[in-house]
Amino acid sequence: MSGNDFHVDLCKNRNDIIVVTDPPSISKEDISIHLLNPETLIIKIEQHAELERTGEKRIYHLRECRLGSMQRCIHLPAAVKTEREKASFKNGVMELTLQKGKAVGDINIDIE
Repeated sequence: MSGNDFHVDLCKNRNDIIVVTDPPSISKEDISIHLLNPETLIIKIEQHAELERTGEKRIYHLRECRLGSMQRCIHLPAAVKTEREKASFKNGVMELTLQKGKAVGDINIDIE
């Protein structure tokens, strides 16, 4: 994992694959989820400078918070269906549940 990545937990149960990530200082509007094919998931995050959010000019003496674009391409442990995907974002944690099974990929998934 490089400095421009974010942490992801990936687990499965009998019927589902669950992906959880908690990148700091983002909102659900900053995350896009794309199922490239039944076994490949792409999560992209755009982090914007505070200046863009508030319109206030700041002079930084030290800046360690990450800004810009981060992306993870995740190979899923099984193929997933696209009819019952569910993505939620609560208290800074994004959780995605995908049902196992054969399906056609290449879809975008909205976060509730």
